[in-house]
Amino acid sequence: MNTIYTNIRLFRTKKKISQKELAELCGVSYEEIEKIERGAIDLEYSKLKKMATALDVSFPCLDGYADELFEERFNRLSAQAKDYFLTQLTNAEKHYFKK
Repeated sequence: MNTIYTNIRLFRTKKKISQKELAELCGVSYEEIEKIERGAIDLEYSKLKKMATALDVSFPCLDGYADELFEERFNRLSAQAKDYFLTQLTNAEKHYFKK
């Protein structure tokens, strides 16, 4: 399954909102959220941006870019640099990086 669809579900559940609530925040139907999380439909960029905003994450984090690029670099940072980096993230993203 594509990372972005998996991450939509991951961040939605971490934020403790239902598919119906996410659908309302994004202006789409509940059924569309269900299909999106299964990877059954492709998304337009504008809808992905709405989802990232509703889930309080950056688009690169939602897209899995953070997994591929930042995790290795993050682990090499000094404690002070990690603290600064974490202050720049949203709350949902902080949970993602503090694994």
